[in-house]
Amino acid sequence: MSDFDDLISPKIKVDFRGKEYEVEPFTVEDTPVIRMFSDRDPEVSSKGAKLMILSILKKLFPTEKEDRLKKVDAKFIPEVIEVFNKLNESDEEEKEKIKEKLIKAAGE
Repeated sequence: MSDFDDLISPKIKVDFRGKEYEVEPFTVEDTPVIRMFSDRDPEVSSKGAKLMILSILKKLFPTEKEDRLKKVDAKFIPEVIEVFNKLNESDEEEKEKIKEKLIKAAGE
């Protein structure tokens, strides 16, 4: 294994709606969404939160078309956020703040 291979994290097993999935952790590809989500501008941050939820759905269902992923009922957002928490390495207090922010954004 090369030094570069050490930079690629293995897939993470997560439970979603009673089924186990192996998903890619957050990567460089997710950086723009993470940046938007962390923005101080509420409008940008809200858009970032919606894109973050979509990003997690893409990790769960990589073969599904984006237009179908956008139609997922908002009532499943709390379960999607639980997947986010498994992929996120923040402390519990920060995870709770993020969860509140994602739920608020999903309702907008």
